[in-house]
Amino acid sequence: DLVYLVITLVRIVMSWLGALIVTLVIPKFIAATIEEKRVMFSPINLSARLLGSLLIGISLLLLRVVYNATQRVHGMEGSPSSLRWAFRVDTWCPDDDEWALALGRVSSVERERILRYRCPHPSGGVSVGRHNTNALASLVGWLMLHNAASKMLGLSSRQVEFARTATGKPYVVQSESVLRDLPSLSVSHDGIYTVLACEKEGDLVGVDVMAIEMSPKDHSLDEFFHSFPHVFTAQEWTEIHSGHMFPSTGATASP
Repeated sequence: DLVYLVITLVRIVMSWLGALIVTLVIPKFIAATIEEKRVMFSPINLSARLLGSLLIGISLLLLRVVYNATQRVHGMEGSPSSLRWAFRVDTWCPDDDEWALALGRVSSVERERILRYRCPHPSGGVSVGRHNTNALASLVGWLMLHNAASKMLGLSSRQVEFARTATGKPYVVQSESVLRDLPSLSVSHDGIYTVLACEKEGDLVGVDVMAIEMSPKDHSLDEFFHSFPHVFTAQEWTEIHSGHMFPSTGATASP
């Protein structure tokens, strides 16, 4: 067992270091003759012990590398091939501590973007931070991205770094922890929903969500859709009309 072997090697190193410290710091507890101490601290003996400790350290490092590689392989084999998530932002009301903890999971650049969201408050003033729906939705989107990438790559979310393309789309940054092909991710938020789509390497994916705000003349979704008949292809319209309805909204999502 790898863990038992590592623990055993660590115990060997710690035992030798402990014996050396006790010998140097508390010699009165060592019942050894002068000759035995001379042999113990001879250059050859100390060099041999130092070399042994160095070899054990190198072995521990190699075991760590093998262990990480094994974890990545297992994570890749057990990871899903695709993800489709939707989250209702109005169901999450974080307190100050939860908000600070969640903000700490994203980069400083994205944190500043999130905190720049502003909207008028019904009672006057401006809503910011955890009181702003757009800020909540944006933060949820980044948490979903980190979670999805970690599931796809078999890594912890803290090992995954994101950047943006020139058009602003988030992508996973290649790093020492991420050595294989990267998943394709897409996230969008509008209204009370944040949605995410993710595919394994080789498959491109995109997702978008829009809160439906029908005008007074639109009495149904069909009438609303009739306002832009040429936006989607015939196949896309079929998918839209056969999609599942999210509860409490007029938004549709393809299966």
